[in-house]
Amino acid sequence: MHMKTIIIVVITILSILQNVTAQKYRVEGGKNPTKSPKNKGRVYKNNIVKLNVSGLLFKSIGLQYEHKIKRKSSLAMGFIYRPMGSWVVAKIYDTASNLNISNETRFMYRTSEYRSLMLTPEYRYYLGKQAPKGLYLAPFIRLKADKTIFNYHYYDELTMEQKVGDAAINETMLGAGIMMGYQVVSRKKFTIDFWFLGPWGGYYNMSLKSKVNTAGISSLQQTFIGQDMGTVINDLTTVKWNEGGIDTKVKQANWGMRFFGINFGWSF
Repeated sequence: MHMKTIIIVVITILSILQNVTAQKYRVEGGKNPTKSPKNKGRVYKNNIVKLNVSGLLFKSIGLQYEHKIKRKSSLAMGFIYRPMGSWVVAKIYDTASNLNISNETRFMYRTSEYRSLMLTPEYRYYLGKQAPKGLYLAPFIRLKADKTIFNYHYYDELTMEQKVGDAAINETMLGAGIMMGYQVVSRKKFTIDFWFLGPWGGYYNMSLKSKVNTAGISSLQQTFIGQDMGTVINDLTTVKWNEGGIDTKVKQANWGMRFFGINFGWSF
């Protein structure tokens, strides 16, 4: 599934949700007062922009926009981008002494760099008196696109030299899940959004490619290199070679998890 197609699907679904829930709730007080006792009390702003503070620890830039559509519900769109660079997992695999991996696999992690993009439209239902404050449940759709590049060694039997190859892993996942969280809204428009574990599953697509002349790489050496790469690709499949190098693809159902995090926001 191409990236442009996935993005169009996500935007279309979000537009449908917006149209379905487009009927405005009646605002407490102001121009449209209501006599219902349920609507008495504090009135919250309809919009919040947020910064994902927890993502900064992993060199990611995360933003979210939330818009209240009814008294107890809202729509939100999250965006997280991590530019290409070294990553924590690579350092752990490279330096940890108690891991049963080869020196070559450590070299692959040591030379690796990682980039990630996530888009997450959500529908939030607040269990308290009104949105956007309190405990909420949030069904969501997530598009995740990652790229990892790394180097590996191989021995060219034609030139009798050890060389370094370049490899790239491209991963995309489109799925859906549900998350629970809690949002605090202060009287000075400042907000803190905590979210807890949110499981999600969907369609996963992975490709591992490396352009290299395999004429001087024996089949036995190809097998050993593939075994060393196994940890890097989470042992999803056997690494496949052809005349142009490595060309391995995986398409399957998979699952992910939105772990605990914090957004700091401003309502308006």
